[in-house]
Amino acid sequence: MAGGGGVLCWSPNHHLFLFYSDGVLSSSSSSSSSSVRPPMAAAQNSPTSTLDQDRQAAARVERLWQQFFSDPSQWRDARFDKGNPEAPDFKHKTARKSLWINNRFSPSWLQEKLATLTLQAPQQAASPSSSSLSTSQISSSPASRTKQLWEEFFSDPSQWWDTRSDKKNPKFPDFKHKTAKKALWIHNRLNPPWVHARLAAMVEGQQQGQSGSSTPESAGRVVRTEQLWKEFFSDPSQWWDNRFIKKSPKYPDFKHKSTHEGLWIEGWLTPDWVKAKMTTMPLVQIQSDGGLTSWSPDLNVSKLCQEGRLKEALHMVELMVQQNIQAPINTYACLLKWCTRKKALAEGKQVHALMIQSGLDSDIFLGNILVDMYAKCGSVFEAREVFDAMPEHNVFSWTAIISAYADHGQGEEAIILYQQMQQTGIVPDKVAFVVVLKACSRIAALEQGKQLHSDIIRSGFESDLIVGNTLIDMYAKCGCIEGARGVFNKLNERDVVSWNAMIAGYAQQGLAEEALAMYEQMKQEGVQPDNVTYLVLLKACASTAALEQGKQLHAHIIRSGFELDVSVGSALVDMYAKCGHIEHARQVFDNMSERNVVSWNAMMTGYAQQRLGKDALDLYEQMKEEGVQPDNVTYVVLLKACANIAAMEQGKLLHSHIIRSGFEADVIVGNTLVDMYAKCGSIKDACEVFNKMNERNVVSWNAMLAGYAQQGLGKDALALYEQMKQEGVQPDNVTYPVLLKACASIAALEQGKQLHSHIIRSGFESNVIVGSALVDMYAKCGRIKKAHKVFNNMHERNVVSWNALIAGYAYEGLCMEALDLYEQMKQEGMQPDNVTYVVLLKACARVASLEQGKQLHSDIIASGLENDASVGNTLVDMYAKCGCIEMACEVFNKINERNVVSWNAMIGGYAQQGLGKEALALYEQMKQEGVQPDNVTYVVLVNACARTEALEEGKQLHSDVIRSGFESDVIVGSALVDMYAKCGCIEHARQMFNKMSAPDVASWNALIAGYAQQGLGKEALALYDQMKQEGVQPDSVTYVVLLKACASIAALEQGKQLHSHIVRRGFELDVIVGSAIVDMYAKCGCIEDAREVFDNLHERDVVAWNAMIAGSAQQGRGKEALTLLEQMQSKGTKPNASTYIGVLTACSRSGLVDEGCRLFDSMCNNHGVTPTVDHYACMVDLLCRAGRLADAEDFINKMPIQPNAVVWMTLLAAARIHHNVEIGRRTFDCVVKLEPKNAAAYVLLSNIYAEAGRRDEVAKIRQQMKTAGLNKNAWVQLDRS
Repeated sequence: MAGGGGVLCWSPNHHLFLFYSDGVLSSSSSSSSSSVRPPMAAAQNSPTSTLDQDRQAAARVERLWQQFFSDPSQWRDARFDKGNPEAPDFKHKTARKSLWINNRFSPSWLQEKLATLTLQAPQQAASPSSSSLSTSQISSSPASRTKQLWEEFFSDPSQWWDTRSDKKNPKFPDFKHKTAKKALWIHNRLNPPWVHARLAAMVEGQQQGQSGSSTPESAGRVVRTEQLWKEFFSDPSQWWDNRFIKKSPKYPDFKHKSTHEGLWIEGWLTPDWVKAKMTTMPLVQIQSDGGLTSWSPDLNVSKLCQEGRLKEALHMVELMVQQNIQAPINTYACLLKWCTRKKALAEGKQVHALMIQSGLDSDIFLGNILVDMYAKCGSVFEAREVFDAMPEHNVFSWTAIISAYADHGQGEEAIILYQQMQQTGIVPDKVAFVVVLKACSRIAALEQGKQLHSDIIRSGFESDLIVGNTLIDMYAKCGCIEGARGVFNKLNERDVVSWNAMIAGYAQQGLAEEALAMYEQMKQEGVQPDNVTYLVLLKACASTAALEQGKQLHAHIIRSGFELDVSVGSALVDMYAKCGHIEHARQVFDNMSERNVVSWNAMMTGYAQQRLGKDALDLYEQMKEEGVQPDNVTYVVLLKACANIAAMEQGKLLHSHIIRSGFEADVIVGNTLVDMYAKCGSIKDACEVFNKMNERNVVSWNAMLAGYAQQGLGKDALALYEQMKQEGVQPDNVTYPVLLKACASIAALEQGKQLHSHIIRSGFESNVIVGSALVDMYAKCGRIKKAHKVFNNMHERNVVSWNALIAGYAYEGLCMEALDLYEQMKQEGMQPDNVTYVVLLKACARVASLEQGKQLHSDIIASGLENDASVGNTLVDMYAKCGCIEMACEVFNKINERNVVSWNAMIGGYAQQGLGKEALALYEQMKQEGVQPDNVTYVVLVNACARTEALEEGKQLHSDVIRSGFESDVIVGSALVDMYAKCGCIEHARQMFNKMSAPDVASWNALIAGYAQQGLGKEALALYDQMKQEGVQPDSVTYVVLLKACASIAALEQGKQLHSHIVRRGFELDVIVGSAIVDMYAKCGCIEDAREVFDNLHERDVVAWNAMIAGSAQQGRGKEALTLLEQMQSKGTKPNASTYIGVLTACSRSGLVDEGCRLFDSMCNNHGVTPTVDHYACMVDLLCRAGRLADAEDFINKMPIQPNAVVWMTLLAAARIHHNVEIGRRTFDCVVKLEPKNAAAYVLLSNIYAEAGRRDEVAKIRQQMKTAGLNKNAWVQLDRS
């Protein structure tokens, strides 16, 4: 079965065809690829098809017959006038639908239904006495007519042409009447059963010299024909040889010079022995008196070449050379020109060899043609060899060799040759000027083009229309549109080509409005646009997404009658697709009366560009069903579509089609295959394709390098770059951005610097794309100042350059600097794009800068980018991260087309704000609206459950993940491990981890962190050892988690071992890891080791300073903590809330009350840190430790925020130490209001009363505890007190 419900069958003449379920058939024969054939008796020879496929085909045919009987007037009855018996019996008048009565899929009720239906017969087939015939009568008429024609044929075969051996298309008849329009096919389902027997008997009778089934007259012709052949072979010189010059198979192959009788080699009266005799007759026998009097070699060779029989023509000349017959120069010229036209290099070399044998290799006329042949067949080297060997050169010789270099992209060499031609004194003609101007156009050599213009003026060719048009084209393609317009305005005569060249110039420069204005002027001056005009204009509209102008052009095209032009139709499809109107593109495509491979490619490209990969692949299947052969562009487009949607399986299927089609060796297809596999994540398959490529250009290497870079394999990309240089492939402006991206992805600063040096030496530093990539690399490697320096040195900057630098500042957390750059960008006239706003909004989200985010929102609305999906999604994310969930909802609700990213952003916003229920509710709404969650959705939701320790909801999400097939996703799996661990279900976390087929480092980190959070430090360290044994390399997060585990259980020895591993792995320079080491040593009581690590840190962030301060506080080194705070501020690091908790704790434990109070005031008033309940708890502890309980109580009562139980418990514990019953009682009342079952509060108050000797109060406390239902442990503590 073929795709789309087709069945492979064999036609009666053994041509394979494809029968579709709608009755349309497509032949596989090259000679009849556009014909349709009925199934007829083909079903008996068809390959076995499945029952389901046959049922589908039968159902489709039955539906078509039902449509036919519902309104027969919409169908044309083609049975009487069809020239081919295999053509359909009924054809729909408007739609592409056909029906055959004798179709093996026809319904069983068809004949009965037809018998009851009356149809209007065509006039020529109608009976004079009846205007309508029954279907049964009509059905028999064609068979009767066919029988009558066969009887006429056998009564006098001489009146019929036998075209069986001459016909080139199986649709053509086997016999045609010489005077009347009558035709017969041997394999016709309407033939009488006796036809084959009569034909066989007639042939047998001819061979015996008599015919039992023919007249005596025809028998006499057989005898006469044999006699004429004998006369021919006795003296061929008396006959004209017309084989190579006759224009119709009706003309004889040989014609007698005097009697004018004719002979046909393939005639049905020709005796069998003639063909054998012809093959043994030497060529020289068809001569007389040593001269070629009976035929002309020029005509024969030309005729053979025109018929595509190049090898036969070449063989004829070879025979002449072997028999020392000198073929005319025109014969060789003809052969060389046909070799050029057919790109037949091997045959061209044979002609060259024959020329040498004949002594014609020094002929200047043939030499020029030979140079041109070699050049156009792709062998510039051999063209140059022939040119250099020529004894003399004329202007045609120079033009041929200049054209050879120009056509093969070697414009510089072409210009050098032009200069040499002038030095030899050869005056260029207009053809030479045109060729050299085209060479300048190809390499954008404007200065040389201007010099040529001067030469043209001196030579007097400036007024020549062809030269003028080529000048316009040269200036336009060199980017000098003013020069092009100057030449255009000076032309005395302008044709449509002149206008097209000028319009194309504007279009190439992106000046669509000027191009359209020129088009209007063209029409005003009475010059009629042609198809090229519309092609150029549509391309201009497509490049600038000028939809309205494109629609106007469409209307003009319809009025001009060019809509039926296949190239214009294809350009319309392309224009609508690139303007984002894929529906209009499809409408134009479906309405095209003729579609070639370019049309299909344009439509598929449109789908691919709109990321509708599935639609592109479906169209490819339809293309194949309609018999259109894909070309290399088709496969390139489809592979890109697969890459866009990461459709690996479809990509592999296309790969197999490419191999079968023979396009695997095509370098462009190979490059796209490498890119497709890389983007689909299969770097192994990409490498395999790359290594198998016979020819690799710089694009091939770039594709492979980009693959490594995209997969984060920066080191492999850099290694491949070294191999590329070793193989002598020169990097281009694409290579360096790819490599710089690879360096950025792995923060390989040193390699990036080396690449920068290579770029300077290669002269690519001034390239805006390369410069932007350099800015991005330095920024992502943390060298923002160097990035800014490169940016300032750029001669040209585009929006990408600005975005790279802004992103660099944003990633460094320097939001204000990024916003300053944004303002500078606008001041310099550079229009921000959606990427600019996405980067800036992310920067605002990172530092929770709501005001700046709101200002950006206003700018986005003003610039019209509010409806951009990526901008809208990032706005939602920014508002959510800034805590403004209402605005996030408002933006979310205004997004016209919400994709999964939009929903993820909003769900993530709720999750970040701790609104887990709202996040889950939105998740349910998302599913109800038909949006399928992706792995990011589940990761966000699972993380939300982890953050709020919502175990039940997490388990429900786990079930959804399993049903959605995302459980095997390593990122989702890691999130589930983390969720179960943070919810305290370490066993579930371990089970989930064990289910993962290939846990990555993030998965291991999640489980290790889970053990650490549960205080299972030993288990965490054991898991670390298992991780290393399984070959998974720890990252910085692993070490941070493990160091925290060691700190939590004071595992100093294991901490020291980890420190050694970190040094060996090179992570000691990581600021987060360094801070964790400091914290571990400090919490393990080794403050000196902590200080040593701290002092050796190359970079200290606020976390490192906080760890050192907290360590000092833990050891009671208050003054040292204060000194560290001063150093921290002097180094430019801004203290945060955690810093002050550490310092206040240090003051508390060291009795530095005044310093602590001063710091608290400074924190609030001078440093902009809003105190949290933890800061207030530290202050209460500070006052309580100093015995200032009344001040502490007063401080709590004046707190601007609600004190928690911890704050009151601190005061209660102090009241017990200082035996303050009153404060103790008041504090106890505040605690139990917040936590009625806080057993520790009861115990502390009971102790206060007991120590004060107030046993009655102790008994009351005991009774209150009973009433509160406190557990036995509390009773034990109370008894001990």
